[in-house]
Amino acid sequence: MVPRRAAALACALAASLAAAACTPPAPFPHEALDGLSVEVYQGRIDWGERVIELRITNDGEVPLVVTGANLEAPITAQNEPKTADRTVALRPGITRAMYVRLGVPLCGEIGDGGAHAVLDVETEDGLAARVEVPAADPDGYLDRAHSEDCAEQAFAAGATATFGDDVRIEERDGHLVGGLELTVVPVPGGPEVSVAEVGGTQLLAPLGGPVWSDPALLDLPDDGARVTLWFTAVRCDQHAYADDKRGKFVPIRSVVDGVAEDLFYVHLPQATRRSLGEYFALACGWDVDLG
Repeated sequence: MVPRRAAALACALAASLAAAACTPPAPFPHEALDGLSVEVYQGRIDWGERVIELRITNDGEVPLVVTGANLEAPITAQNEPKTADRTVALRPGITRAMYVRLGVPLCGEIGDGGAHAVLDVETEDGLAARVEVPAADPDGYLDRAHSEDCAEQAFAAGATATFGDDVRIEERDGHLVGGLELTVVPVPGGPEVSVAEVGGTQLLAPLGGPVWSDPALLDLPDDGARVTLWFTAVRCDQHAYADDKRGKFVPIRSVVDGVAEDLFYVHLPQATRRSLGEYFALACGWDVDLG
């Protein structure tokens, strides 16, 4: 036989559990989202990796945690978080960053609507919500990325551009100059492509002018053209060379079916970058072991 007091406590507990089971979860305090804003930024390292930084600010009064972030925009598709499990705490008045890798560029006619961030957020109590926030881009990082991506896409439809592994080194007028070997080959059945100019970089100054140009690249034969782009070192600061983020991306401006395209960039292959380091060590007199 169950004692009367124990039976009463058991009945009270059962009633409490039953009531809890029927109580709906607390709603997400959507007013906590009113203070969220997002701005797009892209640093030097992120540019080379086609990664966009979403700077998220919480100007509200409720502490939040951002557990996921992505970017939706009419100029690109299949974007994805750079790091899937990254989370950031957003106390009131704080700005933190989430990172998104840009996906497939959408060139041609662009759909309506601006870019917006899709954020997964939680309160300190564990209440969760997904919210879309307009992504401001006052410095035009998304437009620049779209311009470069579409110029590269247009070029790739009609030609390939590759750099040789080795940097040629010659002495001219008492100075060492380097040479990058560039090969451009038409794509069979593709649009007509010519290379109007190849630009210098933060590391490489074209010899004899502000850009490289060659008649062989303006009227490509069916089997392509191979040219040497001679250059000198822009600067011999060893620290600046080691810290460089863009100097090994070579800008190319092409004409595709008679239409002048914007600049796009070709990243020098790893073997070429290593050979370039050897050139700089010799030309600049660095006492280093490049391994």
